[in-house]
Amino acid sequence: MADTLQAQHPASTPLPALGKWLTELTDFSGDVSERGGSSVEPTESELAAVLRGLEDLKNAAAAAQAQAARRLDTTTRSREAAAGVRPFRSGRGVASELGFARRISPHRARGLLGLAKVLPDELPATWSAFRQGRASEPIAIAMAKATACLSLEHRLQVDRELAGDPAALEQMSLKEVEAAAARRAAQLDPGSVAKRRRIAEGERRVTISPAPDTMSRLTVLVPLTQGVAAFAALKKHADQVHGTDAAAGRARGQLMADRAVELLTGQARAERTPVRVNLVMTDTGLLGDDESTALLVAKGLGRLELPAQAARRLVAGNLADEATGGAATWLRRLYRHPASGQLLGMDATTRKVPPGLAEFITLRDQTCRNAWCDAPVRHIDHVEPVEEGGPTSADNLQGLCEACNHAKQAPGWRQVVHTEADGTHVVETVTPAGRRYRSRPPDPGGRPPSGRLAGVGSATDERRRLLRIV
Repeated sequence: MADTLQAQHPASTPLPALGKWLTELTDFSGDVSERGGSSVEPTESELAAVLRGLEDLKNAAAAAQAQAARRLDTTTRSREAAAGVRPFRSGRGVASELGFARRISPHRARGLLGLAKVLPDELPATWSAFRQGRASEPIAIAMAKATACLSLEHRLQVDRELAGDPAALEQMSLKEVEAAAARRAAQLDPGSVAKRRRIAEGERRVTISPAPDTMSRLTVLVPLTQGVAAFAALKKHADQVHGTDAAAGRARGQLMADRAVELLTGQARAERTPVRVNLVMTDTGLLGDDESTALLVAKGLGRLELPAQAARRLVAGNLADEATGGAATWLRRLYRHPASGQLLGMDATTRKVPPGLAEFITLRDQTCRNAWCDAPVRHIDHVEPVEEGGPTSADNLQGLCEACNHAKQAPGWRQVVHTEADGTHVVETVTPAGRRYRSRPPDPGGRPPSGRLAGVGSATDERRRLLRIV
Protein backbone atom coordinates (compact mmCIF):
# COMPACT_ATOMS: atom_id res chain seq x y z
CA MET A 1 0.00 0.00 0.00
CA ALA A 2 2.74 2.43 0.99
CA ASP A 3 4.80 1.47 -2.06
CA THR A 4 1.83 2.09 -4.35
CA LEU A 5 1.22 5.56 -2.93
CA GLN A 6 4.93 6.38 -3.01
CA ALA A 7 5.15 5.34 -6.67
CA GLN A 8 2.21 7.55 -7.55
CA HIS A 9 3.79 10.68 -6.11
CA PRO A 10 7.46 10.15 -5.15
CA ALA A 11 7.98 13.85 -4.35
CA SER A 12 5.59 13.71 -1.41
CA THR A 13 6.42 12.85 2.18
CA PRO A 14 8.12 9.41 2.36
CA LEU A 15 5.81 6.72 3.65
CA PRO A 16 8.05 3.89 4.93
CA ALA A 17 6.18 3.80 8.23
CA LEU A 18 2.73 3.36 6.73
CA GLY A 19 2.85 -0.38 6.14
CA LYS A 20 4.70 -0.91 9.42
CA TRP A 21 2.19 0.85 11.64
CA LEU A 22 -1.12 0.76 9.79
CA THR A 23 -2.38 -2.52 11.26
CA GLU A 24 -1.23 -1.61 14.75
CA LEU A 25 -2.88 1.80 14.62
CA THR A 26 -6.31 0.27 14.07
CA ASP A 27 -6.45 -0.44 17.81
CA PHE A 28 -3.81 2.05 18.93
CA SER A 29 -4.20 2.95 22.60
CA GLY A 30 -0.91 4.65 23.41
CA ASP A 31 0.11 1.82 25.74
CA VAL A 32 2.75 -0.61 24.46
CA SER A 33 1.48 -3.41 26.71
CA GLU A 34 -2.01 -3.11 25.20
CA ARG A 35 -0.69 -3.43 21.65
CA GLY A 36 0.51 -7.03 21.88
CA GLY A 37 3.63 -6.30 23.87
CA SER A 38 5.50 -4.46 21.11
CA SER A 39 8.56 -2.76 22.56
CA VAL A 40 9.04 -0.30 19.67
CA GLU A 41 7.23 3.01 19.85
CA PRO A 42 6.68 4.96 16.63
CA THR A 43 8.62 8.21 16.50
CA GLU A 44 6.98 11.57 15.95
CA SER A 45 8.37 11.61 12.42
CA GLU A 46 6.93 8.17 11.70
CA LEU A 47 3.54 9.09 13.11
CA ALA A 48 3.47 12.28 11.02
CA ALA A 49 4.34 10.21 7.94
CA VAL A 50 1.56 7.74 8.77
CA LEU A 51 -0.96 10.56 9.15
CA ARG A 52 0.07 12.04 5.81
CA GLY A 53 0.02 8.64 4.14
CA LEU A 54 -3.45 7.89 5.45
CA GLU A 55 -4.68 11.27 4.25
CA ASP A 56 -3.32 10.55 0.76
CA LEU A 57 -4.92 7.12 0.95
CA LYS A 58 -8.30 8.65 1.87
CA ASN A 59 -8.10 10.97 -1.13
CA ALA A 60 -7.13 8.15 -3.50
CA ALA A 61 -9.94 6.00 -2.10
CA ALA A 62 -12.44 8.82 -2.70
CA ALA A 63 -11.23 9.01 -6.31
CA ALA A 64 -11.67 5.25 -6.63
CA GLN A 65 -15.23 5.65 -5.32
CA ALA A 66 -15.86 8.31 -7.97
CA GLN A 67 -14.59 5.96 -10.67
CA ALA A 68 -16.76 3.12 -9.36
CA ALA A 69 -19.78 5.46 -9.26
CA ARG A 70 -19.23 6.42 -12.88
CA ARG A 71 -19.02 2.79 -13.91
CA LEU A 72 -22.11 1.94 -11.85
CA ASP A 73 -24.02 4.61 -13.76
CA THR A 74 -22.82 3.27 -17.13
CA THR A 75 -23.58 -0.34 -16.22
CA THR A 76 -27.04 0.49 -14.89
CA ARG A 77 -27.97 2.51 -17.97
CA SER A 78 -26.78 -0.29 -20.25
CA ARG A 79 -28.89 -2.85 -18.39
CA GLU A 80 -31.94 -0.61 -18.47
CA ALA A 81 -31.48 0.16 -22.18
CA ALA A 82 -31.39 -3.56 -22.90
CA ALA A 83 -34.61 -3.93 -20.89
CA GLY A 84 -36.32 -1.27 -23.02
CA VAL A 85 -36.33 1.57 -20.47
CA ARG A 86 -36.78 4.92 -22.18
CA PRO A 87 -33.70 7.20 -22.05
CA PHE A 88 -35.39 9.93 -20.01
CA ARG A 89 -36.18 7.35 -17.31
CA SER A 90 -32.80 5.67 -17.40
CA GLY A 91 -30.49 5.89 -14.39
CA ARG A 92 -33.13 7.09 -11.92
CA GLY A 93 -32.04 4.70 -9.19
CA VAL A 94 -28.27 5.13 -9.52
CA ALA A 95 -27.98 7.94 -6.97
CA SER A 96 -29.99 5.94 -4.44
CA GLU A 97 -27.83 2.83 -4.99
CA LEU A 98 -24.74 4.99 -4.59
CA GLY A 99 -26.15 6.67 -1.48
CA PHE A 100 -26.91 3.32 0.14
CA ALA A 101 -23.40 2.07 -0.61
CA ARG A 102 -21.68 5.20 0.76
CA ARG A 103 -24.13 5.71 3.64
CA ILE A 104 -25.05 9.20 2.46
CA SER A 105 -28.27 10.77 1.25
CA PRO A 106 -29.30 10.30 -2.40
CA HIS A 107 -29.18 14.08 -2.74
CA ARG A 108 -25.52 14.14 -1.79
CA ALA A 109 -24.81 11.02 -3.85
CA ARG A 110 -26.36 12.65 -6.93
CA GLY A 111 -23.93 15.55 -6.67
CA LEU A 112 -20.93 13.23 -6.25
CA LEU A 113 -22.07 11.19 -9.24
CA GLY A 114 -22.17 14.38 -11.31
CA LEU A 115 -18.66 15.18 -10.10
CA ALA A 116 -17.45 11.70 -11.11
CA LYS A 117 -18.82 12.23 -14.62
CA VAL A 118 -17.25 15.66 -15.04
CA LEU A 119 -13.72 15.18 -13.66
CA PRO A 120 -12.11 12.69 -16.07
CA ASP A 121 -13.22 14.46 -19.27
CA GLU A 122 -13.41 18.14 -18.30
CA LEU A 123 -10.93 18.50 -15.41
CA PRO A 124 -8.31 15.84 -16.21
CA ALA A 125 -5.46 17.46 -14.24
CA THR A 126 -7.61 17.75 -11.14
CA TRP A 127 -8.73 14.15 -11.67
CA SER A 128 -5.11 13.00 -11.90
CA ALA A 129 -4.17 14.80 -8.67
CA PHE A 130 -7.28 13.37 -7.01
CA ARG A 131 -6.37 9.81 -8.01
CA GLN A 132 -2.82 10.29 -6.75
CA GLY A 133 -4.13 11.39 -3.37
CA ARG A 134 -2.73 14.89 -3.72
CA ALA A 135 -6.12 16.59 -4.07
CA SER A 136 -9.03 15.96 -1.74
CA GLU A 137 -12.66 15.49 -2.68
CA PRO A 138 -13.53 19.03 -1.45
CA ILE A 139 -10.76 20.43 -3.69
CA ALA A 140 -12.16 18.55 -6.69
CA ILE A 141 -15.67 19.81 -5.87
CA ALA A 142 -14.37 23.39 -5.59
CA MET A 143 -12.73 23.18 -9.01
CA ALA A 144 -15.88 21.77 -10.57
CA LYS A 145 -18.17 24.38 -9.04
CA ALA A 146 -15.94 27.35 -9.84
CA THR A 147 -15.67 26.38 -13.52
CA ALA A 148 -19.20 25.05 -14.01
CA CYS A 149 -20.33 27.98 -16.16
CA LEU A 150 -17.27 28.01 -18.43
CA SER A 151 -16.95 26.55 -21.89
CA LEU A 152 -15.07 23.27 -22.10
CA GLU A 153 -12.05 25.05 -23.60
CA HIS A 154 -11.83 27.55 -20.75
CA ARG A 155 -12.54 24.90 -18.16
CA LEU A 156 -9.61 22.81 -19.42
CA GLN A 157 -7.39 25.89 -19.32
CA VAL A 158 -8.22 26.69 -15.67
CA ASP A 159 -7.68 23.02 -14.85
CA ARG A 160 -4.20 23.02 -16.46
CA GLU A 161 -3.16 26.25 -14.76
CA LEU A 162 -4.22 25.30 -11.25
CA ALA A 163 -3.86 21.52 -11.19
CA GLY A 164 -1.25 20.90 -13.86
CA ASP A 165 1.39 20.86 -11.14
CA PRO A 166 0.06 18.49 -8.44
CA ALA A 167 2.83 19.49 -6.04
CA ALA A 168 1.73 23.13 -6.22
CA LEU A 169 -1.96 22.23 -5.96
CA GLU A 170 -1.51 20.25 -2.75
CA GLN A 171 0.08 23.30 -1.12
CA MET A 172 -3.10 25.33 -1.63
CA SER A 173 -5.90 25.48 0.91
CA LEU A 174 -9.52 24.92 -0.05
CA LYS A 175 -10.27 28.66 0.11
CA GLU A 176 -7.23 29.45 -2.02
CA VAL A 177 -8.36 26.98 -4.69
CA GLU A 178 -11.91 28.38 -4.65
CA ALA A 179 -10.65 31.97 -4.95
CA ALA A 180 -8.05 31.23 -7.64
CA ALA A 181 -10.45 29.20 -9.78
CA ALA A 182 -13.23 31.80 -9.50
CA ARG A 183 -10.80 34.64 -10.29
CA ARG A 184 -9.38 32.90 -13.36
CA ALA A 185 -12.86 31.95 -14.58
CA ALA A 186 -13.95 35.59 -14.36
CA GLN A 187 -10.87 36.68 -16.34
CA LEU A 188 -11.43 34.13 -19.12
CA ASP A 189 -15.19 34.62 -19.38
CA PRO A 190 -16.63 37.69 -17.60
CA GLY A 191 -20.09 36.66 -18.76
CA SER A 192 -19.83 33.52 -16.64
CA VAL A 193 -19.86 35.65 -13.50
CA ALA A 194 -23.20 37.16 -14.49
CA LYS A 195 -24.50 33.70 -15.39
CA ARG A 196 -23.50 32.31 -12.01
CA ARG A 197 -25.16 35.27 -10.30
CA ARG A 198 -28.42 34.64 -12.17
CA ILE A 199 -28.32 30.97 -11.16
CA ALA A 200 -27.63 31.88 -7.54
CA GLU A 201 -30.41 34.49 -7.44
CA GLY A 202 -32.83 31.92 -8.85
CA GLU A 203 -32.08 29.67 -5.87
CA ARG A 204 -32.90 32.18 -3.12
CA ARG A 205 -34.89 30.46 -0.40
CA VAL A 206 -35.76 30.20 3.28
CA THR A 207 -34.80 27.09 5.25
CA ILE A 208 -35.12 25.98 8.85
CA SER A 209 -33.12 23.48 10.86
CA PRO A 210 -33.06 22.45 14.52
CA ALA A 211 -30.43 23.79 16.90
CA PRO A 212 -29.42 22.61 20.38
CA ASP A 213 -31.45 23.48 23.48
CA THR A 214 -34.87 23.67 21.76
CA MET A 215 -33.72 26.38 19.38
CA SER A 216 -33.94 26.58 15.60
CA ARG A 217 -32.02 28.26 12.81
CA LEU A 218 -34.07 30.17 10.23
CA THR A 219 -31.85 30.89 7.22
CA VAL A 220 -32.73 33.33 4.46
CA LEU A 221 -30.58 33.01 1.34
CA VAL A 222 -30.94 36.22 -0.70
CA PRO A 223 -28.74 38.42 -2.92
CA LEU A 224 -25.97 40.23 -1.05
CA THR A 225 -27.52 43.69 -1.24
CA GLN A 226 -30.85 42.46 0.13
CA GLY A 227 -29.16 40.60 2.97
CA VAL A 228 -27.08 43.63 3.95
CA ALA A 229 -30.15 45.89 3.83
CA ALA A 230 -32.21 43.52 6.00
CA PHE A 231 -29.42 43.16 8.55
CA ALA A 232 -28.89 46.93 8.68
CA ALA A 233 -32.61 47.51 9.30
CA LEU A 234 -32.67 45.01 12.17
CA LYS A 235 -29.51 46.51 13.66
CA LYS A 236 -30.91 50.04 13.41
CA HIS A 237 -34.03 48.93 15.29
CA ALA A 238 -31.93 47.26 18.00
CA ASP A 239 -29.74 50.36 18.40
CA GLN A 240 -32.82 52.55 18.82
CA VAL A 241 -34.52 50.30 21.36
CA HIS A 242 -31.51 49.05 23.33
CA GLY A 243 -31.33 50.54 26.79
CA THR A 244 -34.95 51.74 26.82
CA ASP A 245 -37.90 50.28 28.73
CA ALA A 246 -39.08 48.60 25.51
CA ALA A 247 -35.93 46.48 25.43
CA ALA A 248 -36.86 44.82 28.74
CA GLY A 249 -33.25 43.89 29.42
CA ARG A 250 -32.71 42.21 26.04
CA ALA A 251 -29.32 42.38 24.32
CA ARG A 252 -28.97 43.75 20.78
CA GLY A 253 -28.84 40.27 19.25
CA GLN A 254 -32.04 39.30 21.03
CA LEU A 255 -33.74 42.49 19.91
CA MET A 256 -32.77 41.84 16.29
CA ALA A 257 -34.02 38.25 16.42
CA ASP A 258 -37.31 39.24 18.06
CA ARG A 259 -37.87 42.03 15.55
CA ALA A 260 -37.28 39.65 12.62
CA VAL A 261 -39.89 37.23 14.00
CA GLU A 262 -42.37 40.05 14.57
CA LEU A 263 -41.96 41.39 11.03
CA LEU A 264 -42.24 37.93 9.44
CA THR A 265 -45.28 36.81 11.43
CA GLY A 266 -47.09 40.12 11.81
CA GLN A 267 -47.33 39.68 15.59
CA ALA A 268 -46.81 42.50 18.04
CA ARG A 269 -44.53 40.37 20.24
CA ALA A 270 -42.28 37.52 19.12
CA GLU A 271 -43.12 35.27 22.07
CA ARG A 272 -46.85 35.50 21.28
CA THR A 273 -46.52 33.99 17.83
CA PRO A 274 -49.14 31.27 17.14
CA VAL A 275 -47.84 28.05 15.70
CA ARG A 276 -48.98 24.47 15.46
CA VAL A 277 -46.53 21.80 16.50
CA ASN A 278 -46.80 18.10 17.28
CA LEU A 279 -45.64 16.85 20.64
CA VAL A 280 -45.01 13.12 21.01
CA MET A 281 -44.60 11.98 24.61
CA THR A 282 -45.86 9.54 27.19
CA ASP A 283 -48.93 10.17 29.31
CA THR A 284 -46.82 9.97 32.48
CA GLY A 285 -44.31 12.36 30.92
CA LEU A 286 -47.06 14.91 30.38
CA LEU A 287 -49.04 14.41 33.58
CA GLY A 288 -46.73 12.51 35.94
CA ASP A 289 -43.09 12.19 36.86
CA ASP A 290 -41.76 10.21 33.87
CA GLU A 291 -38.59 12.01 32.74
CA SER A 292 -38.19 10.25 29.38
CA THR A 293 -37.66 12.63 26.49
CA ALA A 294 -40.47 14.00 24.36
CA LEU A 295 -40.33 14.62 20.63
CA LEU A 296 -41.33 17.90 19.00
CA VAL A 297 -42.22 17.67 15.29
CA ALA A 298 -42.89 20.89 13.39
CA LYS A 299 -43.41 21.29 9.66
CA GLY A 300 -40.12 22.01 7.91
CA LEU A 301 -38.12 21.56 11.11
CA GLY A 302 -38.11 17.79 11.42
CA ARG A 303 -37.64 16.22 14.83
CA LEU A 304 -36.31 17.79 18.00
CA GLU A 305 -35.96 15.90 21.26
CA LEU A 306 -37.00 17.76 24.41
CA PRO A 307 -36.47 16.91 28.07
CA ALA A 308 -39.81 16.02 29.67
CA GLN A 309 -39.59 19.12 31.87
CA ALA A 310 -39.20 21.39 28.81
CA ALA A 311 -42.16 19.69 27.12
CA ARG A 312 -44.33 20.24 30.19
CA ARG A 313 -43.35 23.92 30.23
CA LEU A 314 -44.33 24.18 26.57
CA VAL A 315 -47.76 22.73 27.29
CA ALA A 316 -48.18 24.91 30.38
CA GLY A 317 -47.27 28.02 28.39
CA ASN A 318 -49.76 27.05 25.71
CA LEU A 319 -52.57 26.69 28.25
CA ALA A 320 -51.64 29.98 29.92
CA ASP A 321 -51.73 31.81 26.58
CA GLU A 322 -55.17 30.42 25.81
CA ALA A 323 -56.45 31.33 29.28
CA THR A 324 -55.38 34.95 28.88
CA GLY A 325 -56.66 35.27 25.34
CA GLY A 326 -53.18 35.43 23.81
CA ALA A 327 -51.84 33.72 20.72
CA ALA A 328 -51.81 30.00 21.36
CA THR A 329 -49.29 27.37 20.37
CA TRP A 330 -51.53 24.54 19.22
CA LEU A 331 -50.16 21.21 20.37
CA ARG A 332 -51.16 17.84 19.04
CA ARG A 333 -50.25 15.32 21.71
CA LEU A 334 -49.60 11.79 20.53
CA TYR A 335 -48.83 8.74 22.68
CA ARG A 336 -46.50 5.94 21.82
CA HIS A 337 -46.45 2.15 21.64
CA PRO A 338 -45.50 0.76 25.06
CA ALA A 339 -42.67 -1.39 23.68
CA SER A 340 -41.23 0.29 20.59
CA GLY A 341 -42.32 3.87 21.36
CA GLN A 342 -43.70 4.30 17.83
CA LEU A 343 -47.05 5.81 16.99
CA LEU A 344 -50.07 3.60 16.40
CA GLY A 345 -51.56 3.15 12.94
CA MET A 346 -54.76 3.78 11.08
CA ASP A 347 -56.22 2.42 7.82
CA ALA A 348 -58.00 3.83 4.80
CA THR A 349 -60.04 2.07 2.15
CA THR A 350 -59.03 4.25 -0.80
CA ARG A 351 -55.83 4.44 -2.84
CA LYS A 352 -55.52 8.15 -2.12
CA VAL A 353 -54.06 8.64 1.34
CA PRO A 354 -56.47 10.70 3.50
CA PRO A 355 -54.97 13.88 5.01
CA GLY A 356 -55.13 12.52 8.57
CA LEU A 357 -53.30 9.33 7.66
CA ALA A 358 -50.76 11.26 5.57
CA GLU A 359 -49.99 13.50 8.52
CA PHE A 360 -49.69 10.47 10.76
CA ILE A 361 -47.09 8.90 8.41
CA THR A 362 -45.19 12.20 8.29
CA LEU A 363 -45.12 12.35 12.08
CA ARG A 364 -44.01 8.74 12.38
CA ASP A 365 -41.22 8.86 9.79
CA GLN A 366 -40.35 12.57 10.25
CA THR A 367 -37.83 12.64 7.36
CA CYS A 368 -37.42 10.56 4.19
CA ARG A 369 -37.65 6.93 5.25
CA ASN A 370 -34.70 5.72 3.14
CA ALA A 371 -31.53 5.02 5.07
CA TRP A 372 -29.10 7.98 5.28
CA CYS A 373 -31.56 10.35 3.62
CA ASP A 374 -32.62 13.24 5.85
CA ALA A 375 -34.66 15.13 3.26
CA PRO A 376 -38.16 16.30 4.22
CA VAL A 377 -41.08 13.99 3.49
CA ARG A 378 -42.72 15.04 0.22
CA HIS A 379 -44.56 11.89 -0.89
CA ILE A 380 -46.59 9.34 1.06
CA ASP A 381 -45.70 6.14 -0.76
CA HIS A 382 -47.20 2.63 -0.82
CA VAL A 383 -44.41 0.16 0.01
CA GLU A 384 -46.31 -2.63 -1.74
CA PRO A 385 -47.85 -0.95 -4.81
CA VAL A 386 -51.63 -0.67 -4.94
CA GLU A 387 -51.68 -2.43 -8.31
CA GLU A 388 -50.08 -5.44 -6.61
CA GLY A 389 -52.65 -5.48 -3.82
CA GLY A 390 -50.93 -3.18 -1.35
CA PRO A 391 -53.40 -1.57 1.09
CA THR A 392 -53.60 2.10 2.03
CA SER A 393 -52.65 1.54 5.64
CA ALA A 394 -50.05 2.86 8.05
CA ASP A 395 -48.17 -0.44 7.86
CA ASN A 396 -47.92 -0.26 4.06
CA LEU A 397 -47.14 3.45 3.82
CA GLN A 398 -43.88 5.33 4.20
CA GLY A 399 -42.77 8.92 3.94
CA LEU A 400 -40.24 9.57 1.15
CA CYS A 401 -38.63 12.57 -0.47
CA GLU A 402 -39.44 13.08 -4.14
CA ALA A 403 -36.10 11.75 -5.41
CA CYS A 404 -36.25 8.53 -3.38
CA ASN A 405 -39.83 7.87 -4.42
CA HIS A 406 -38.91 8.19 -8.10
CA ALA A 407 -35.77 6.07 -7.64
CA LYS A 408 -37.70 3.07 -6.31
CA GLN A 409 -39.78 3.04 -9.49
CA ALA A 410 -36.69 2.14 -11.53
CA PRO A 411 -36.37 -1.46 -12.77
CA GLY A 412 -34.84 -3.89 -10.30
CA TRP A 413 -35.93 -2.12 -7.10
CA ARG A 414 -38.15 -3.96 -4.62
CA GLN A 415 -39.43 -3.24 -1.11
CA VAL A 416 -41.12 -5.35 1.54
CA VAL A 417 -42.54 -4.30 4.89
CA HIS A 418 -43.08 -6.09 8.19
CA THR A 419 -43.69 -5.28 11.84
CA GLU A 420 -41.33 -6.64 14.47
CA ALA A 421 -42.47 -8.12 17.78
CA ASP A 422 -42.05 -4.83 19.62
CA GLY A 423 -44.19 -2.98 17.08
CA THR A 424 -41.27 -1.53 15.10
CA HIS A 425 -42.23 -0.77 11.49
CA VAL A 426 -39.47 -2.03 9.17
CA VAL A 427 -39.09 -1.47 5.43
CA GLU A 428 -36.50 -3.59 3.61
CA THR A 429 -35.19 -2.32 0.27
CA VAL A 430 -33.57 -4.64 -2.27
CA THR A 431 -31.57 -2.72 -4.89
CA PRO A 432 -30.75 -3.80 -8.46
CA ALA A 433 -27.25 -4.68 -7.20
CA GLY A 434 -28.81 -7.24 -4.88
CA ARG A 435 -27.98 -5.28 -1.72
CA ARG A 436 -30.50 -5.25 1.12
CA TYR A 437 -31.08 -2.27 3.42
CA ARG A 438 -33.48 -2.12 6.36
CA SER A 439 -34.93 1.15 7.62
CA ARG A 440 -36.95 1.97 10.70
CA PRO A 441 -38.66 5.17 11.78
CA PRO A 442 -36.40 7.38 13.92
CA ASP A 443 -36.11 6.55 17.59
CA PRO A 444 -38.76 8.74 19.22
CA GLY A 445 -36.54 9.31 22.24
CA GLY A 446 -37.36 8.14 25.74
CA ARG A 447 -39.54 5.04 25.86
CA PRO A 448 -42.75 4.83 27.89
CA PRO A 449 -42.82 2.43 30.83
CA SER A 450 -43.73 -1.16 29.99
CA GLY A 451 -47.41 -1.99 30.28
CA ARG A 452 -48.72 1.53 29.64
CA LEU A 453 -51.61 1.84 27.26
CA ALA A 454 -50.79 3.70 24.06
CA GLY A 455 -53.19 5.79 22.07
CA VAL A 456 -53.39 8.55 19.50
CA GLY A 457 -55.15 11.70 20.55
CA SER A 458 -55.40 15.16 19.07
CA ALA A 459 -56.19 18.61 20.41
CA THR A 460 -57.51 21.41 18.42
CA ASP A 461 -47.57 20.51 6.19
CA GLU A 462 -24.72 18.34 -14.97
CA ARG A 463 -22.97 21.46 -14.07
CA ARG A 464 -25.71 23.53 -12.90
CA ARG A 465 -26.71 20.55 -10.76
CA LEU A 466 -23.22 20.56 -9.23
CA LEU A 467 -23.74 24.17 -8.15
CA ARG A 468 -26.88 23.19 -6.28
CA ILE A 469 -26.10 19.77 -4.87
CA VAL A 470 -22.41 19.26 -4.10
